[in-house]
Amino acid sequence: MKPLLYINNFRGFKNTFLQLERVNFFVGENSTGKTSILKLVKILSETEFWFKTDSDHFRKEFGYFSEITTEKSFEIGLFSLIPQKFIHLKFVDSHGFAKLKEIRQIDSNINMFICLTIKGAEYKFKKGNYGDYFKDKQLENFKEWIESDNLIDEKKNINKTLKAVNLPLILQIHLVISKHLEEESKSFDVPSLVGQLAWLAPIRTEPKRTYDDYELNFSPEGTHVPYILKKQLSNKRTKQSKKFEEILNRFGEDSGLFEKITVSQYSKSNLSPFEINVVLNGKALKIINVGYGVSQILPLIVETVIRSDDSWLAIQQPEIHLHPKGQAAFGDLLFKSALNDGKGFIVETHSDYTIDRYRLKLSRHSSEESQIERDRIESQVVFFNRTKEGNNLSVISINPNGSYSEDQPREFKEFFIREELALLQI
Repeated sequence: MKPLLYINNFRGFKNTFLQLERVNFFVGENSTGKTSILKLVKILSETEFWFKTDSDHFRKEFGYFSEITTEKSFEIGLFSLIPQKFIHLKFVDSHGFAKLKEIRQIDSNINMFICLTIKGAEYKFKKGNYGDYFKDKQLENFKEWIESDNLIDEKKNINKTLKAVNLPLILQIHLVISKHLEEESKSFDVPSLVGQLAWLAPIRTEPKRTYDDYELNFSPEGTHVPYILKKQLSNKRTKQSKKFEEILNRFGEDSGLFEKITVSQYSKSNLSPFEINVVLNGKALKIINVGYGVSQILPLIVETVIRSDDSWLAIQQPEIHLHPKGQAAFGDLLFKSALNDGKGFIVETHSDYTIDRYRLKLSRHSSEESQIERDRIESQVVFFNRTKEGNNLSVISINPNGSYSEDQPREFKEFFIREELALLQI
């Protein structure tokens, strides 16, 4: 099963469906909606969003309602894999900000529609066995459900009132379920588009001469990464830390950026200041004294390696400050992480070096006699472009042999040609 996303009247997109594969490359010109979709994936994968009583996430990420849409409302839908359910949310303008107005959800046992009002909520529901929605052809079933609105129009499902004001989204849904399905009333699962997601910013933190705080909380800019390096590269080695160092050093060798990364502590205390050193030509240099690309790519490498199997990473512009060899090496790392660890990636990039290396590794893997069906990595390029009607996205599948599917929009072929011509003018 694959994550599914639906957007309508959202940041220039109209009635758009997107099915995510294990590896997804977001490409296209600036201001075509790539980052907007990435941010939306992030929001819908965060537990906090479902426990909010307002739409603060949209305000922080997208601004005022008028910056999200010029229409009277916008819609967002998703297929939550764990637990399995389709969800459709409708937002309207409330004093300049996005406000949730309608909730539709269907799971294996109940189909429901909730309309939020000033006094509480009105809702309709229909019990049934809807498990087949999630077994096969999920994308087709998702589209049909989004476009049907059949429960809203059914007059026999009389409106019922839920006297609950200003409750979080997830509790609005749970109250309806618990009221009519007793077996579901004791606990509930929080929806998520992709599950665990690490969001990595396009500009990572600048390197420091020394590190003297103790920062282990995740930061999209990677301020926590030096402390992970310190922990993984310490003298107390584990099986995990040895694997971590092996992958880190292999990337350094493949990219030509470094031979190894070392940590120098000022004392044996866990709280003592320390340095991050980059070994080049057998010499250890402080990280601030080497190319800026090293400090920019390290957070991406560390997070890719350290994250648990089957987790997801959203990465923006990994090619920043990297020469082509480094960009290609990152494509190699993406392939190995997806193949060996089952990790999912959404990568916004302008680098054909990264994509082409990934495709090359995929091609070589597909030609191996030992390959079996479970080793297949489904991947795609999602191409974003502007039309007279607004933003548009097209999916170009990457075949098991690394080639692109023949179903390619003309604009996609022209995009990389323009990129190369622009580079020649530098």
